[in-house]
Amino acid sequence: MVLKSHQHALSRCTELMEWFDRNPLCNEVITTLGMAVSEQKVFGMAIQGDLVQRDVVQTTLSFSEHRARVFSATPESLWRGVGRRILDELALMALSRFETEQTSRKLLEEERSLLRARLRAFDRRGTGIDNLAAGGAHGNVEGRKLLHQLEENERRLTQMKGYDDLLELRLSILSEVLYNPENYLHIQQRTLHVDSMNRMVEAGTSDSNPIRFVSVRVERNPGQERALVALRVHR
Repeated sequence: MVLKSHQHALSRCTELMEWFDRNPLCNEVITTLGMAVSEQKVFGMAIQGDLVQRDVVQTTLSFSEHRARVFSATPESLWRGVGRRILDELALMALSRFETEQTSRKLLEEERSLLRARLRAFDRRGTGIDNLAAGGAHGNVEGRKLLHQLEENERRLTQMKGYDDLLELRLSILSEVLYNPENYLHIQQRTLHVDSMNRMVEAGTSDSNPIRFVSVRVERNPGQERALVALRVHR
C-alpha cells in the first residue's frame, strides 16, 4: 500500500517509468524506498504527571535522501535485487580497503627510504655542524633515535601481508570481506515509535506511531545507516 503523496512522487521517477515501459503487462511494481536515517539528540520539554520538565534529552528521528532504485514484479525477486546491491557495496568496501593499504604501504616505504638516507648521512658526517661541537653525545642520541624509527617502520611494513602482484592482494582483501560481511555491514528489522514531533518514544505512549523498516548499517567513517521500505506502486 502506498500513500497518495508517495504515489504522486514516485510516478515522476524516471527509473520507474522505464521499468513500466519494459514490462507493459504489469499494472503495478514493488520497489524499495531507500532513505538515510538520522537520530539526533536534542533538549525539549516532557510532561510527567502534572509536572512539566525542561531540558529533557530526547531523540528525534528523520529520514532524507529518498530514492527508489530496485523494481520488481514479485517480492522474492525484489529482495534478490537488494541482495545484489549489498554485494556491490561489499565489493566497493574491499576496493576502498585495497586503496587504503596501498597508500599506507607507499607512505611507509617512502618514510623508510628517507630514514635510511638520513642514517647514511649520519654515518658519513655525523649530524652536520653538531659533529664539530664538544657534546658528541647528542649525535649518538640522534643516531639511536633514527635507528629506532627505522626499526618501527620496518616492523609495520612486515605486519602488512606481502604479495607478488596487486591482483593477488585485491583477491585476498575481497575474499576476506565477503567471508566476513558481519564486520562491514549489519542488516536488521527495526520497529521504532515516534510522536507527532518525530521524537522517539516508548511503545504505548500516547501520540506514538510505529515505524517499521529494514535497517542497513555500513561500517564506514563516518558510519551510515539506510532504511529500506517495500512499496507497491500502481501504473
